[in-house]
Amino acid sequence: MPNNYAVEAMRSGQLTILNKLGFIISTKYPTSQNPFEDEVAYAKKVLDGSIEDKRLFALLYEPDDAKNWTNDDVVMKQANPLALEIPEVWDDLVLKRERAIVLESSRENFLTKHCNIIYQGRGTESYVSVEQVQKCKVDKIDWRGRSVYVGVDLAMTTDNCAVTMVAMDDSGDGERILALPMAFIPEGRIIEKSRVEKLDYRQMIRNGICIACGDMTVDYSVIEQYVLSLPAKYGVHIESIGFDRYNALSSAQKWEDAGFECVEIRQHSDTLHMPTKLLKEKIEDGLFGFTENRLYEINFENCRCTYDTGLRAYVNKKRSIGKIDEVAATINAVYLLQQNALFGEDDFVIQMV
Repeated sequence: MPNNYAVEAMRSGQLTILNKLGFIISTKYPTSQNPFEDEVAYAKKVLDGSIEDKRLFALLYEPDDAKNWTNDDVVMKQANPLALEIPEVWDDLVLKRERAIVLESSRENFLTKHCNIIYQGRGTESYVSVEQVQKCKVDKIDWRGRSVYVGVDLAMTTDNCAVTMVAMDDSGDGERILALPMAFIPEGRIIEKSRVEKLDYRQMIRNGICIACGDMTVDYSVIEQYVLSLPAKYGVHIESIGFDRYNALSSAQKWEDAGFECVEIRQHSDTLHMPTKLLKEKIEDGLFGFTENRLYEINFENCRCTYDTGLRAYVNKKRSIGKIDEVAATINAVYLLQQNALFGEDDFVIQMV
């Protein structure tokens, strides 16, 4: 199930019961879009003391570090307490692990069902693990005084569009990329998109992570104004705005007329593979930061990569399994950041298709 409606309906059915009692038992699933993940997230907040709920009892079995699942027995031990008591169960898990190492087709089931790890492997060409993305969430980001790069992904006016602002932060243990994504959808299609994509867009709009504009098509003027308002709203200095020429030339002209530098970014592996690789590495190393944004996480989860003849990877919208506009906008922004802040190139070369 894509949401926890059924679980909440059962809870509501216990309203008149004096001593309410319910059990939720499940293994992981390959996708994080299921009600069990919401229950686990809530239980973790109770366990770490951020939420007080004396009625909740939770047993969560998942490995502390899943990177070395191929040879680290601790991964299976932490996810399978029964195996520590019954040797036959342990022996069977060892055999299943060996099979998962050799056969890609067996890996997803082994890691999700027996190691409690959300896994989308190379067979699905996933971009980055959603669990790694979720670990990069921070409580808040102070944008004041930062030099930022803005990436824009303007799709067809009937579809999702996105703007992402990124900045480099070197105040911690390493150079971290901070991101602020925003999605835009046609207001007249909220019900349709919520039903088709199985997402509660109204709630996301209330949470401030999505803006509905226009009627059956996105109002580009709202997106243009959003970009223009970033310096005043967040106290940032926009170094440059990166865009894909498809559907964005008119908006880019308006931003240039307002005094901003706009850079057309060629949407091809020879241009995008470097920022795609950098963003993935920053996420995997925990050097990426964004505030609570469920839609952003889903965008990352939807991403699928394509490899060109030189084995250079780039995120492919057509191969992805859902909307990835915010990730595409982020990669455009990271391209600008990488060229300027990291490579030290002061002058951009506008790449024409």
